[in-house]
Amino acid sequence: MIYIEHKSTEPSFWFGLERALMTRETLSDDYFLLWQVKPAVMLGRYQNAQDEADIEYAKQNGIQIARRLTGGGAVYTDLGSFQFSYI
Repeated sequence: MIYIEHKSTEPSFWFGLERALMTRETLSDDYFLLWQVKPAVMLGRYQNAQDEADIEYAKQNGIQIARRLTGGGAVYTDLGSFQFSYI
């Protein structure tokens, strides 16, 4: 298993890395990512942002709204939480 460590706290970085790994034709091994992001609402692939988040409040308070490649519900997260990806 390959563990990838990076200091980025940008949801777009982590979602982009997940996409890059998932779309490779071949993977030499499994990948594990353990990461944190600054305040963000992470939406599932098919969710409507207006239905799931108070967009104006998020803008006023520096909370990013980001969309995952996968489905599932909306999740608020910040530097007090960890996310992980297993690919």
